[in-house]
Amino acid sequence: MPVTQTWTALPHGSDGKLLRLSAFVSLRLTTAGGNDALLTDPDFADVASWPNRVAHMTFAVQAGAVTVPATVVSAVPSAHLWSALFPPADTAVRSHQVQDYSKNPRSSFSVLATHDLLKSLHTETGKA
Repeated sequence: MPVTQTWTALPHGSDGKLLRLSAFVSLRLTTAGGNDALLTDPDFADVASWPNRVAHMTFAVQAGAVTVPATVVSAVPSAHLWSALFPPADTAVRSHQVQDYSKNPRSSFSVLATHDLLKSLHTETGKA
């Protein structure tokens, strides 16, 4: 998959009747063979024209078994600003390389013992 999208819903208050969310998207671009590429690569066409892509998206919020259509209230992203920030012919794409941490040593601590230690330290500090 050349482009992986991770969408995160962030609480953004309420207008008294409706809850508001902000959507944060993170894009991970992977090139063929792990070689460097440019945003002009056909695999990244949706990213190069991201504002146009987002302008036609619809959203819904799902909580348990209930799905509610979401209303977008923000302005349509600026294609001009996007292409100024990420000019396709000049924007390098360096493929994400997964690091192997399987050989690294791990340390584990008892949460209960740590909690008890912190509680006793705070208690003793409060008595002093």
